[in-house]
Amino acid sequence: AENHYETANHIETNDIEAQNFDLEEIDFNGYLTKEVLLKWNYDSNERIMDLSNREIKIIHPETFNEFQNLEELNLSRNAIKNIDANVFSGLFNLKVLDLSYNKLTCLNESTF
Repeated sequence: AENHYETANHIETNDIEAQNFDLEEIDFNGYLTKEVLLKWNYDSNERIMDLSNREIKIIHPETFNEFQNLEELNLSRNAIKNIDANVFSGLFNLKVLDLSYNKLTCLNESTF
């Protein structure tokens, strides 16, 4: 499987002060990572996460590792084409996953 994340390792997370920023101003180049979620003030106790309409293209495989309490995850209206294996595998409490209006053509069963 092709690794889309090698180029994502350069994301700058120190450019924005955590206590004073606008979510729309965070430039993450379409690569969703755990560090981006932390900059958006999400923490590991989140139960509902709305990441719709964020121009997300790629989800780093370890993005949701610390968010095991998630019950609802909205990733709709992004530009996601592929989701690598095991991206959602640690989300045992997940009840709702919205991937509508993305550019997905198929999902591998090992994604979950």
